[in-house]
Amino acid sequence: MAMFWNGNTGRKGECPGSTVGHSWQGYPFVLPHLNDVKNVVVTLHRILNDNTGDDPGNGLEISGRFDVARLCFGPEAGKLITLGSFNLFDRPGSDPQEIIEGTEFPVERDQQLMIFPGEFLWITGKLLEQDTFGEDDLGDRDIRIPFDALTNTPIDLGVFADGHDQRVIVTMSTRVV
Repeated sequence: MAMFWNGNTGRKGECPGSTVGHSWQGYPFVLPHLNDVKNVVVTLHRILNDNTGDDPGNGLEISGRFDVARLCFGPEAGKLITLGSFNLFDRPGSDPQEIIEGTEFPVERDQQLMIFPGEFLWITGKLLEQDTFGEDDLGDRDIRIPFDALTNTPIDLGVFADGHDQRVIVTMSTRVV
C-alpha cells in the first residue's frame, strides 16, 4: 500500500478511489504505487489579446493568475482536499502585462503532477484588465478534470471577456507522460 506521510506516526489514512489505497494526509511526502498513477504535465502556453474593445489604445493590461492542483475527497473532512497547488501565472494589478491586440504573451510554463485514480486535476484562473480608473473583470475558471479523462489534449478555457468587447484567449494543455 502506498501512503502519504508527514512524519506523524499517529496520522495515516486511505484516500478513496485507489484500489491499493493512499492517504490524502501529509502531501508532498509521497510513496506512489506507480501502476495506478498518471504523471500529467499541465502547460500554460500563451495569453492572446483577441480584441481590445473599447479600451483606450491598442493593448490590454492583463493581470491575474492561473494555478493547478490535485484534488482528493477527504473522508474525514467530508469535502475535496487540495493536494499541492502550483502557480503557472501571477501578475498583480500593480504590474500588469500589456498585450497588443492580435498578439500573444508567451508564458510556456508547466507543472508536472501525479494524479491517482479517484483524484482530479484542478485548474483555476482569473484575469482582469487594468484601467486608469479601476479594472475590468474578464472572468474566472474553475475546471476539475477526473483521473479517467486526463489525456494529451488542449484544455478549452473558452474566451475571457468583459462585456465591452475586450476578449482574451488563454491556451493550455495537458500531457500524460
